[in-house]
Amino acid sequence: MKTGKIWIVGTLFFLLAAPALAAPALAQNSATANGTASGKIVRGISIVADNAGLDFGNIVGTFVGTVAEAGGMNTFSNTENDPGANTGIVQDATFTVSGEPGLYFSISTPATVTIMHGATPLTVDLTNLSPAMHNWNQLNSAQDVPEIGAMAGQYLFNIGGTLHMTATAGPGVYTANWNEVVAYQ
Repeated sequence: MKTGKIWIVGTLFFLLAAPALAAPALAQNSATANGTASGKIVRGISIVADNAGLDFGNIVGTFVGTVAEAGGMNTFSNTENDPGANTGIVQDATFTVSGEPGLYFSISTPATVTIMHGATPLTVDLTNLSPAMHNWNQLNSAQDVPEIGAMAGQYLFNIGGTLHMTATAGPGVYTANWNEVVAYQ
């Protein structure tokens, strides 16, 4: 009798539970997930020239060679004669970049600028001395790009250069402008 009861219970289980276990799962014809939208509005980036610009000072005498300016000091490399004394203001061009603290940006400096006195041109090779000597800690070595200081939202940098003197350069003030361009990365 026990065998009959087990057989009946087993059959009932098989008849009732087996179809539920063996039936394929019903496929969903739609699904939903939540998406997120966000944005952070940051300060715009700007750049300001902080001084009168790159200045090689008063160069006494005409010579063929170069005058390199960096960090407020000139170095003469002439090929013909002694250039004589250098007097006057000798300085880098300095710039301040303002923007969102902690963001990285690029600095684009032209390779050269032609300074003119009348029709006489002289070439200056521009050198980005970034970061400014007193702000070495603002360079991110992993990305090798400047970072706007986390506290002040500013970054300072200097531009030096090499002036190429020619035998035709006569007395006078030689000038030109160039554009420094900064952009968030």
